[in-house]
Amino acid sequence: MLCSDNGMDAMVKPWHDGVCVDTGWLSPTPVIAGLDPAIHAVSYPVMKRFWVYMLASRKNGTLYTGVTNDLTRRIYEHETGQGSKFAARYGAVRLVWYEEHPVAPQAIAREKAIKTWPRKWKIELIEETNPEWFDLKRLLNS
Repeated sequence: MLCSDNGMDAMVKPWHDGVCVDTGWLSPTPVIAGLDPAIHAVSYPVMKRFWVYMLASRKNGTLYTGVTNDLTRRIYEHETGQGSKFAARYGAVRLVWYEEHPVAPQAIAREKAIKTWPRKWKIELIEETNPEWFDLKRLLNS
Protein backbone atom coordinates (compact mmCIF):
# COMPACT_ATOMS: atom_id res chain seq x y z
CA MET A 1 0.00 0.00 0.00
CA LEU A 2 1.22 3.53 -0.72
CA CYS A 3 0.57 6.88 0.92
CA SER A 4 1.39 10.52 0.20
CA ASP A 5 1.65 13.77 2.11
CA ASN A 6 -1.43 15.41 0.61
CA GLY A 7 -2.87 12.79 -1.73
CA MET A 8 -2.04 14.82 -4.83
CA ASP A 9 1.38 15.93 -6.02
CA ALA A 10 3.42 14.63 -3.09
CA MET A 11 5.98 11.92 -3.48
CA VAL A 12 4.66 8.41 -2.93
CA LYS A 13 5.76 6.54 0.19
CA PRO A 14 5.19 2.91 1.25
CA TRP A 15 3.27 1.84 4.35
CA HIS A 16 5.17 -0.26 6.88
CA ASP A 17 3.38 -1.69 9.94
CA GLY A 18 0.61 0.93 9.64
CA VAL A 19 3.04 3.86 9.41
CA CYS A 20 3.85 5.91 6.33
CA VAL A 21 7.59 5.48 5.71
CA ASP A 22 9.57 8.38 4.23
CA THR A 23 11.89 6.97 1.57
CA GLY A 24 12.75 10.31 0.00
CA TRP A 25 12.71 10.25 -3.79
CA LEU A 26 13.28 6.50 -3.98
CA SER A 27 10.77 3.77 -4.59
CA PRO A 28 9.91 1.17 -1.93
CA THR A 29 13.01 -0.91 -1.24
CA PRO A 30 12.74 -4.55 -2.33
CA VAL A 31 14.33 -7.10 0.00
CA ILE A 32 16.04 -10.19 -1.36
CA ALA A 33 15.31 -13.31 0.72
CA GLY A 34 18.21 -14.33 2.96
CA LEU A 35 20.01 -11.00 2.80
CA ASP A 36 20.14 -8.31 5.48
CA PRO A 37 17.97 -5.41 4.18
CA ALA A 38 20.18 -2.86 5.97
CA ILE A 39 23.17 -4.00 3.93
CA HIS A 40 21.78 -5.47 0.71
CA ALA A 41 18.83 -3.19 -0.09
CA VAL A 42 18.31 -2.23 -3.73
CA SER A 43 16.68 1.11 -4.51
CA TYR A 44 15.44 2.44 -7.82
CA PRO A 45 14.64 6.09 -8.53
CA VAL A 46 10.98 6.85 -9.18
CA MET A 47 10.39 8.10 -12.71
CA LYS A 48 7.95 10.98 -12.53
CA ARG A 49 6.06 11.84 -15.67
CA PHE A 50 4.36 15.06 -16.68
CA TRP A 51 1.62 15.72 -19.19
CA VAL A 52 0.41 18.67 -21.19
CA TYR A 53 -3.20 18.17 -22.20
CA MET A 54 -6.15 19.82 -23.92
CA LEU A 55 -9.79 19.51 -22.98
CA ALA A 56 -12.72 20.50 -25.17
CA SER A 57 -16.41 21.04 -24.55
CA ARG A 58 -17.21 19.34 -27.89
CA LYS A 59 -15.69 19.07 -31.38
CA ASN A 60 -14.49 22.57 -32.31
CA GLY A 61 -15.81 23.83 -28.97
CA THR A 62 -14.11 25.64 -26.10
CA LEU A 63 -10.51 24.54 -25.48
CA TYR A 64 -8.59 24.37 -22.20
CA THR A 65 -4.85 23.65 -22.01
CA GLY A 66 -3.23 22.39 -18.80
CA VAL A 67 -0.23 20.59 -17.31
CA THR A 68 -0.12 17.92 -14.58
CA ASN A 69 1.98 15.13 -13.09
CA ASP A 70 -1.05 12.82 -12.76
CA LEU A 71 -3.27 12.94 -15.83
CA THR A 72 -5.91 10.48 -14.57
CA ARG A 73 -6.36 12.41 -11.31
CA ARG A 74 -6.46 15.77 -13.08
CA ILE A 75 -9.11 14.63 -15.56
CA TYR A 76 -11.20 13.36 -12.63
CA GLU A 77 -10.84 16.76 -10.95
CA HIS A 78 -12.10 18.48 -14.11
CA GLU A 79 -15.05 16.09 -14.39
CA THR A 80 -16.09 16.68 -10.78
CA GLY A 81 -15.74 20.48 -10.97
CA GLN A 82 -12.61 20.56 -8.79
CA GLY A 83 -10.28 21.44 -11.67
CA SER A 84 -10.09 24.74 -13.49
CA LYS A 85 -12.97 27.21 -13.05
CA PHE A 86 -12.64 28.07 -16.75
CA ALA A 87 -13.03 24.43 -17.82
CA ALA A 88 -16.00 23.98 -15.48
CA ARG A 89 -17.70 27.18 -16.67
CA TYR A 90 -17.47 26.16 -20.34
CA GLY A 91 -17.94 22.41 -19.91
CA ALA A 92 -14.49 21.52 -21.24
CA VAL A 93 -14.13 18.00 -19.82
CA ARG A 94 -13.43 15.95 -22.96
CA LEU A 95 -9.74 14.96 -23.13
CA VAL A 96 -8.90 15.46 -26.81
CA TRP A 97 -5.09 15.65 -26.76
CA TYR A 98 -2.20 14.94 -24.41
CA GLU A 99 1.56 14.68 -24.56
CA GLU A 100 4.00 13.16 -22.05
CA HIS A 101 7.22 14.85 -20.89
CA PRO A 102 10.03 13.50 -18.68
CA VAL A 103 10.57 16.67 -16.62
CA ALA A 104 8.26 19.37 -15.27
CA PRO A 105 10.06 22.42 -16.75
CA GLN A 106 9.75 20.94 -20.25
CA ALA A 107 6.02 20.25 -19.78
CA ILE A 108 5.38 23.71 -18.32
CA ALA A 109 7.25 25.39 -21.19
CA ARG A 110 5.21 23.40 -23.74
CA GLU A 111 1.93 24.32 -22.02
CA LYS A 112 2.86 28.01 -21.97
CA ALA A 113 3.84 27.87 -25.64
CA ILE A 114 0.58 26.18 -26.66
CA LYS A 115 -1.44 28.74 -24.69
CA THR A 116 0.03 31.50 -26.88
CA TRP A 117 -0.83 29.72 -30.13
CA PRO A 118 -3.72 30.78 -32.37
CA ARG A 119 -6.80 28.57 -32.01
CA LYS A 120 -6.24 27.19 -35.53
CA TRP A 121 -2.86 25.72 -34.52
CA LYS A 122 -4.37 24.06 -31.45
CA ILE A 123 -7.10 22.48 -33.57
CA GLU A 124 -4.49 21.23 -36.05
CA LEU A 125 -2.48 19.71 -33.18
CA ILE A 126 -5.57 17.89 -31.88
CA GLU A 127 -6.63 16.67 -35.31
CA GLU A 128 -3.18 15.24 -36.15
CA THR A 129 -3.85 12.41 -33.70
CA ASN A 130 -7.56 12.69 -32.92
CA PRO A 131 -9.47 13.93 -36.01
CA GLU A 132 -12.87 12.97 -34.56
CA TRP A 133 -12.15 14.60 -31.18
CA PHE A 134 -12.93 11.38 -29.30
CA ASP A 135 -12.66 11.54 -25.52
CA LEU A 136 -9.23 9.95 -24.90
CA LYS A 137 -9.65 9.39 -21.17
CA ARG A 138 -10.85 5.86 -21.91
CA LEU A 139 -7.32 5.13 -23.17
CA LEU A 140 -5.72 6.12 -19.87
CA ASN A 141 -4.68 3.26 -17.56
CA SER A 142 -5.15 0.71 -20.32
